[in-house]
Amino acid sequence: MKPPRKLQLRIIEIESVFDWLADTARIGFDEGPDSAFLDLTTGEIRSPEDEEEAEEWFGDENLLRLPEDIFEEMAYGMLDAFMATLPEDATRDRIARAIRGKGAFSRFKDIVFGSGNVELKHRWLWFETRRKRECIVQWLREENIEPEWDCDIYAEPPLPDKRADLLHAVRDFVKQARELPGVRRIALLGSLTTPKAIPKDVDLLVEVDDDMPLAALAKLRRRLSGKTMATGDGCGADVFLCDPVGQYLGRVCHWKQCAPGIRRSCQAQHCGRREYLSDDLKNVRLDANLIAAPPLELWPEIHARSEMPDDVKKELIEAIPEV
Repeated sequence: MKPPRKLQLRIIEIESVFDWLADTARIGFDEGPDSAFLDLTTGEIRSPEDEEEAEEWFGDENLLRLPEDIFEEMAYGMLDAFMATLPEDATRDRIARAIRGKGAFSRFKDIVFGSGNVELKHRWLWFETRRKRECIVQWLREENIEPEWDCDIYAEPPLPDKRADLLHAVRDFVKQARELPGVRRIALLGSLTTPKAIPKDVDLLVEVDDDMPLAALAKLRRRLSGKTMATGDGCGADVFLCDPVGQYLGRVCHWKQCAPGIRRSCQAQHCGRREYLSDDLKNVRLDANLIAAPPLELWPEIHARSEMPDDVKKELIEAIPEV
């Protein structure tokens, strides 16, 4: 047997091409070639311009055609294998129930991508990527190719660090919202007050006077949402409202225009009665105890009711009084 051919390869490039070939085989395209070749002298991936050129390349001993089906067998047993990597908790139990029977993969994707568990989503995406790379390495081995990769292809990438950007967005919101007439109190709720690596949303509680117009506050909420969305993973923002006696009112409307009848999809019970108040109380309610004693009050005084993460202390507790 000949010694393996050593080639310098770029994992992102070859992985992307195999994904494209698989999609082409599954969906089909009417125009253009549907093949790609590995140059055995340079390690480059080459695509023919047309079918005629592709036919010429088939006979070239220095060009190896990439198959479109190396990921075909990968799906079998994949969900069970992924579940085995998860800690024994409620999420794992939910996945275990979901992947049984017809429609298992669809239910699985609903949990991974629709539950708001960003860490779970990234964990699955890396698991899937690693499986693909194992298939690529196996194919290269079968072709007697010893790859010299441009990086460690099995080094798991770190989770995206978005906490600093989210905390800066909160600080900007507080700095501007506290200047609005009628705002009495601002507090931070939810996962950002915990050490959770990838919080899904920014949740704020704002206490307002009964007669306070909400248009300016709604504008700040839209800016806050824009900043949180820019961090990726569908991260959003909610601003919950209560009155001076602690009664929950609803959320600040996220639409730029708020008036009765503009949007049929509005879930507010009294859309437009108080401009920019979304009183969707059938969907969301805050507990009275949470309103009275939120985890972290940011204004008019700083008050933490539990131990806060170091980044919250630095970016909010220590910084807000100074801005």
